Amino acid sequence: MSNYVKGSLPNGRILQSRNELSQFNPATSPLGANVIDPLPPTQRKGLIAVSAVASVSLVAICLVLFFLTYRFIFWRRYYRRYIGYNQYIVLVYNLAIADLIQGLGFIVSLRWIATNSIHASDASCFMQGIWLQAGNPMSGVFVFAISVFTFLHIVLDFQLGHRKFVGVIIGLWMFGVLMVVIPIATVGRYVWFPSVAWCWITTQHPALRLWTHYFWIFAAQFLTLLLHAIMFIHLQRRIADCVALGGFNTDSLRRLKRVNSYMVLYPVVYLTLTLPLAVGRMASTSGHTPSATYFCVAGSMMALSGLQ
Repeated sequence: MSNYVKGSLPNGRILQSRNELSQFNPATSPLGANVIDPLPPTQRKGLIAVSAVASVSLVAICLVLFFLTYRFIFWRRYYRRYIGYNQYIVLVYNLAIADLIQGLGFIVSLRWIATNSIHASDASCFMQGIWLQAGNPMSGVFVFAISVFTFLHIVLDFQLGHRKFVGVIIGLWMFGVLMVVIPIATVGRYVWFPSVAWCWITTQHPALRLWTHYFWIFAAQFLTLLLHAIMFIHLQRRIADCVALGGFNTDSLRRLKRVNSYMVLYPVVYLTLTLPLAVGRMASTSGHTPSATYFCVAGSMMALSGLQ
């Protein structure tokens, strides 16, 4: 593979292909080198916090996955109908897998704490880049998918057929794989480098950062918020109709109010936990890189999203 391949960067810029560490030019690195050694004290403390939160999140996610997997396998003991036909449960299961991948990306920080350094040549750096590149946007994509299916059910009273639903799930994961393959195919093995707090795509490649990561995170966040706002308004109207019919104390009204509260709370919590990291990375792309402490705090919040 040639040392340079053309990429879709503005102003005719060229992406440097790095399949060997020797091909990396330290002079063009945002950090001036392919190694952070030793870790600054604040960064080390921040990574400890990120790893601790990620560990708790991973335990919770694994318990959820174990429980759901058990129910999928032994469904006849608990249900008359195969639980895999419940689209919401399947979507939550896939969201948990995406959160697991994201959590694995953050838990790699234990390696940097143990060695008190981050090396681009370390296989853990490569794995961290892959897991974060896949986990962050896919978590948002499945949150959005749950919002879409909820919107179809509540507002349009529509449910997708099972085969088409399975096709959607497969398509979403193929999309996630593509978002990982594109940076590696475009830049090479060393597309993942020490980038402020951990290993990921450096600021040398803003187009890759935007179109294989940030764009999809922000799109999922915005569209999720929009759908929840529409559902909130729709349910408010149903509540008003119920009250007008004299059913103020009925169970259905209480359920509607509870669901409507969820429509407000969930997107607020989701955005609070996921937006800071995405905003920080976008700021880095524009040349205003926040501190490692900021990224560690934002990373801890992102890791907490697995506990939602």
